[in-house]
Amino acid sequence: MDKLKLVPLKDIGIRDSFWDRYISLVHKVLIPYQWDILNDNLEEVETSHCIKNFKIAAEWEEGTFYGAVFQDSDLAKWLEAVAYSLAVHPDKELENTADAMIELIAAAQREDGYINTYFIIKGLDLRFTNMEEGHELYCAGHLMEAAVAYYKATGKDSFVQIMKRFADLICDEFSEAKNAKGYPGHQEVEIGLYKLFEVTGERKYLEQARSFLERRGAKPNYFLEVYIMWTRGFGLRDSYLPLILPYLCGGGAFNIFLIRQFIMTIPKELDEAATIDGAGRFRILFSIIIPAIKSAMIVVALFIFISLWNDLLQQMIYINSSEKYTIALGLTNFKGQLKQDWSLTMSATCLSFAPGVIFYLIGQKYFVEGITMTGMKN
Repeated sequence: MDKLKLVPLKDIGIRDSFWDRYISLVHKVLIPYQWDILNDNLEEVETSHCIKNFKIAAEWEEGTFYGAVFQDSDLAKWLEAVAYSLAVHPDKELENTADAMIELIAAAQREDGYINTYFIIKGLDLRFTNMEEGHELYCAGHLMEAAVAYYKATGKDSFVQIMKRFADLICDEFSEAKNAKGYPGHQEVEIGLYKLFEVTGERKYLEQARSFLERRGAKPNYFLEVYIMWTRGFGLRDSYLPLILPYLCGGGAFNIFLIRQFIMTIPKELDEAATIDGAGRFRILFSIIIPAIKSAMIVVALFIFISLWNDLLQQMIYINSSEKYTIALGLTNFKGQLKQDWSLTMSATCLSFAPGVIFYLIGQKYFVEGITMTGMKN
């Protein structure tokens, strides 16, 4: 029996009163709108800086990185959307724009094939050092998917060749010889590697995708190691401390990054003036830096509280006694084997919202400041 084969994208045509409208909407409205966002052309929309990050990484412009660590994926997703649109709506101007973006990605690529504007701009010595939250392989996967889609839609393989270089680097860096246990915190590169294998026939891409999948969840497990540390190492079995203490250390890379971005906006002249006046580093920290970032710290505190309050997984791992159950854990008791008391469930759920709402009402002034400001008032 012959295997099923995918029909080439360019050979597929949809003519339908329902779908035609949405296909046209993507081509005429959504793709141009996203292009404006990527280029920071919309005043009332949060700054993306995505394309500017690539230009800085390519040394076409000067500046600093702005945005989330996964900001590169926005351009990749746009290029993939463009590819699917071009397959059904040929548009030479749009294709030329996409070609220019592919050239920009090539210009930002390092000699060894590496592509990630965050680490290129911040420091390549940090690359592949935070696989849980760095999102390097996540962005790589989206770029690979975009490259394959663009090749299938246009027949141009320059983008595929760019991503092959990056894929070769990934296969080398995460080989059995160099890093037999490494895998990405956010799945995506596995799909990209498989799609790259489909169009290139390079079996090592398929094998690397398989390796990432098989490594995920294998022992030693991250959660199990942390659990052993708290329960056996510190004797904190059935305690709230394993839930609270990690958040007191910052609560994750995002919160640390947010605080850092606020601190970066404080004028250096304040620091210099305080130093001239004889203030030490601790005096500057407590008298200038902390008051200036108070709104940001309250925003982070709110994020930490919500994360901790809703972190059902960690609560299930560390809390064993029913008398110590949090509200989130307690809600699971309303679900029986044969039925669920929905009135009690909904009532308790509404009550569980109360602490977060109260926290927000108390700190809403600072929360709004923290969202709208960049660290300092004029």
